Amino acid sequence: MTKDEKTNYKISDEEFLSFLRENCGLFSKTAEAISKHFGISYSRQAVFEKAKKFPQEIEDIREANLDIAEDGLHTLLLISPTIFVIAIKLLK
Repeated sequence: MTKDEKTNYKISDEEFLSFLRENCGLFSKTAEAISKHFGISYSRQAVFEKAKKFPQEIEDIREANLDIAEDGLHTLLLISPTIFVIAIKLLK
């Protein structure tokens, strides 16, 4: 990709949402992944601004993250109730 192509590159909505999902909706990680993949500069702020166009997708990603976290806590409880109690106390 030439310098002009890098400067004028427009990431598609589908590409953007794919990167956002792959990075669990984390704006900084998404920006880093886009920058690395396309060899362009893409900031956390750019991700934040573009993400505003997709409130339902952001909510879906957050719900999926919550499901994963809840599943992890449930697994931890089954493996070791003592570790689970310690983990809960650390979260407070």
